[in-house]
Amino acid sequence: MKNFTLLLIVTLACTVAFGQYVQKQAEPSRDVPTFTKHSQNISYDELTKEAIWSNDFSEPTDWEMDHAVDTEDKDWVICTVETAPADLIPPYGMPDDFVSPTVDNGFALYNSDMGSSSGDPTQDAWIGIVNPIDLSTVDAPRFVFSTYFKRWADVVYFEWTTDDWTTVNQVELFHDVVQGGATASDYIYLLNVPDLGNESNVKFRFHNVGDWDYGWYIDDISIVDAPDYDLQLVSTATNFFSAVDYHEAGQEQYYHISSHYGMIPEETMTTENSFVFFNVEVMNNGMQDSTPVVDITITDPETNEAYTFNYVHDAVLASGEKDTLDIAWGDGEPYVMGADEYILGQYDIDFEVTIDGQTDAEPGNNTYSTYFEVTDYEYARDGGNLDGVCGPAIWVDGGTDGDMFAVDYTLFESTTLDSVQAYVTSNSTAGTALICNVLTWDTDTEAWNVLSASPLYTLEETDLGTWVSFTFTDVAMITVPEGESAEIKVALEFYYLGEENSLWIGEDNTIPSSVWGTTWMFEGDTEWTTITNYYNAVPMIRAYIVPTLGSAPQTFAETNINMYPNPSTGEVVISNVEGATIEIVNLMGQVVASVENAQDINNIDLSNQANGTYIVRIINGNEISTSKLNLLK
Repeated sequence: MKNFTLLLIVTLACTVAFGQYVQKQAEPSRDVPTFTKHSQNISYDELTKEAIWSNDFSEPTDWEMDHAVDTEDKDWVICTVETAPADLIPPYGMPDDFVSPTVDNGFALYNSDMGSSSGDPTQDAWIGIVNPIDLSTVDAPRFVFSTYFKRWADVVYFEWTTDDWTTVNQVELFHDVVQGGATASDYIYLLNVPDLGNESNVKFRFHNVGDWDYGWYIDDISIVDAPDYDLQLVSTATNFFSAVDYHEAGQEQYYHISSHYGMIPEETMTTENSFVFFNVEVMNNGMQDSTPVVDITITDPETNEAYTFNYVHDAVLASGEKDTLDIAWGDGEPYVMGADEYILGQYDIDFEVTIDGQTDAEPGNNTYSTYFEVTDYEYARDGGNLDGVCGPAIWVDGGTDGDMFAVDYTLFESTTLDSVQAYVTSNSTAGTALICNVLTWDTDTEAWNVLSASPLYTLEETDLGTWVSFTFTDVAMITVPEGESAEIKVALEFYYLGEENSLWIGEDNTIPSSVWGTTWMFEGDTEWTTITNYYNAVPMIRAYIVPTLGSAPQTFAETNINMYPNPSTGEVVISNVEGATIEIVNLMGQVVASVENAQDINNIDLSNQANGTYIVRIINGNEISTSKLNLLK
């Protein structure tokens, strides 16, 4: 590990006490539509080494399937999608199609859920190769296979023998897949088994053991000679604004405490305190010691390089060793977006791992890309990719009226939270209801207090499958002392109003977030909870802030600018703005109407715009004045 050099500003930015959250692992509910937490999947595009042995399951007689005595009478199946027994595909909770190069020729599947439930006889089943394999010319065998696995309560193993199963050796697979979690449906597993080097009588099998699970697909197994040099980029973390020395004893759980942001308002992103720095988890899959080199590039919306950083690790990784590297954590090293440099739009972050002084034999799993977007007013953890559902009912303990979950946001300037939007999925029930709460941390009482709340919003059929907007009874003004930061919590409070009803918020599984991106409070609890098996997914909840627009922002009340009527039914008059530029901006950051070189009195027609809140900006040279306009037709 790199010697830890934590920036002073980073520690100052993390103003909320660690002790504010209870941390626990929660039991997922199985009755959740499309609830799958994918491990961060770094692509593995191709094998560059020739296979010594391979099998694509096109000949079922190559394999034997069995289960242990006094366990559930269920075996592995070799099939295609077309020839699969009724109800075998897809396994419950695994909606994605399994992907492998020869999926149409056949694959192996253990559908653990089919016909089972918790408390049934233990499952203990395996599929193994029939004929032994000669690896006498292979120094370090690597097994490579396509797979798709989702865990509930089982443990799965790769097992091998050199004496026809008199002696069994095993290694557990999928360590990083938590309960309710899954690999990607096209995951490529690399497994080095040097103990089988130069053995001539090798058999292997895949073994599923436990009480109840979802399913496990396997296809396209090959054996290659493991290369001397092969680093794998396992996962990445982009730290926004704050971090904790997770190397310190007792602080390990605070790794990536900032989590990820998909959208960040420019007034937050362009302060001098808005540092961005990184972590990379690297695995040495080669047989020789290797020194990792990491290159990080940030590209702006106009495809210009906004930031590059090269890091050479200060220690070698032994074969089979994995480590988490701290990148750009030193003075002057993080990415800081200058106030004069930002461009609204998407910034791409590209990671690449190489080996110091050597060529990586398998570069296909050495790169990863993610992104964030700089916006006018929109603050979001998600990146706009709807591929799941979430809500308190994803947990066995959730689904009760009054349950809440929240996303947290960091602010460096005093601001007003104008409104919040949440994506309510189409499989929710009309008649259920939500309240949106904005909470701030009180350092005196060491508690989260409600700053403002929306009225109870009862969902109608037209709200399902859309973004729903929440405005607040009291103005949500957040004061941030100069040079400091503040955390706010935007929380949805759920009211199902009947056990048969469903209420789900959209979820983005593509963002490499941590457990700290979302917090939970179930009915009857008094403290917010960080659930340690909820990660790489965030709720689609977005906050819209009224920007301060510099150190001395002006409102219309502080100028001679007049705007009327407000609320407007479609037409608004703006006066005393001769020569200025007028912009009417919706809360998605889109300019819906504008006037260049305005007259003294200007009539602006908004009759084609949707009801809601808009920001009116008057730009006159270097001076900007803003006001809110409510459109109610």
